[in-house]
Formats: sequence, structure tokens, C-alpha cells
Amino acid sequence: MNLYELAFTCYIYNFFTSFNQTYKELQKNTGGNIDLIQEAHRKDLIVWLNKWGCRQFALAYHKEASEELLAWYKQGHVDKLSGSKKLWELNEQELEQVGEMFDSLVCRVASISMRGEKVISKSFGSTGASKILFALKPNIAVPWDSYIRDGLGYSGAGSSYVEYLKRLTDEIQELNKSCLNNGHNIKEVPEVIGRSGSTVPQLAGEYYWVIETKKCYPPEAKIIQDWAEWIK
Repeated sequence: MNLYELAFTCYIYNFFTSFNQTYKELQKNTGGNIDLIQEAHRKDLIVWLNKWGCRQFALAYHKEASEELLAWYKQGHVDKLSGSKKLWELNEQELEQVGEMFDSLVCRVASISMRGEKVISKSFGSTGASKILFALKPNIAVPWDSYIRDGLGYSGAGSSYVEYLKRLTDEIQELNKSCLNNGHNIKEVPEVIGRSGSTVPQLAGEYYWVIETKKCYPPEAKIIQDWAEWIK
């Protein structure tokens, strides 16, 4: 992934979905720092998950899902990772901790439904867990939907999520080379491509959402060059 490919996919990301706008609303409502002790923040987070396509968080069970989040938070998972570290700065042990956090969230109960006389319990699931971790740790975690998992050959386990984060780390290292070749620093990327306020892992995740979930790929350089000529 180079700077051009990231810029292209992140530019069209907003045309595919309102995800970026609703994420900004979540940040605004929580002051940019989600505190799961606060009931209002947990409510905002669950409402945001609905807006991001997590239908397992049924409206009638938001209160119960909120209590599940609080119980999970009180186990101390979030405190295991420094809030100042970036994804590419994590060591192997810290990445494994992310996987453990992920696994501890996946099986939490999001809602319950009835099928005849049978009770069906719906869990947070892999997609829900990844989006919660992203909301809490946007410099480290990224959303991870089924299209990305299937397209890249991952399972829904925490160990597989860690492998995906390692893949993103490799992509970010390649992106850094592209940045240096163009006179920029990796930390400047959000501002350079017009996405101030976003994190580099977030943008890298959007890249995979565009090319895997939507199967939309950046045009070859020759095409872009031709388009630029047509401006004349």
C-alpha cells in the first residue's frame, strides 16, 4: 500500500458509506475518549454499532448489552494497553493482548431472541468485537467485517485478528516508505490526504474495506496520468 493507493481508497470511502460521519458523531458525544464506566458513553457506543451495521445489538436489549460491556470493562482488559502507542509500535506480547481482548469480547451477549420456544443468544461476534476495540483504541485496532475476513482467508478468532493487524503493520511500513519518498512522515498521513482527526490504522482499515468489502481498486498510474491530462 502506497500513499496514492491509500489516498484514493480513503477519498471514495465517504462516498460508499456514512461510517466516517457517524464515527465523528460518536467522538463528539463522548469527547473523543470513551469511558465505559459512564452509562451514557456505553449507550452512545452501542447506538454507533447499530449505525455501523451490527444488527446483533437489538434495540430492545441495549440495556443488557450495556451491562455486558461494563462487566467486560471491569475485568481490566482496556488497561492492558497504553493509549499512546500506535499499532506499528506494539511488540509481540502486546499484540497477543489485543487478541485476548478480542476473544474476551466475542462471546459477550448482545441480545436474545426467540425461535418458537427456543432461546437464541446473539453474541457480540467478531465484527462487533473489532469495532468496539477500534472505538476504544483507534490507534491500534481496526474494524474487521466478514468480507475482509473471507477475502483474506482469516477466521473469526482473536489469533486471526492479530494476524490481520500484523498484515496492516506491514502495509503501514510500506506506506511509510512511500511517504518518505514523497517528503512526508507517516504521522502526517491523515492531514496529507485530507483526513485530519483520523488515525493511520483507521485509514489502513478503510483501504481494506474498499478493496475487499466493496471490491473497488485504485486505478493504475497510467489511468490517473491520462485523467490528469484531460484537465487541460
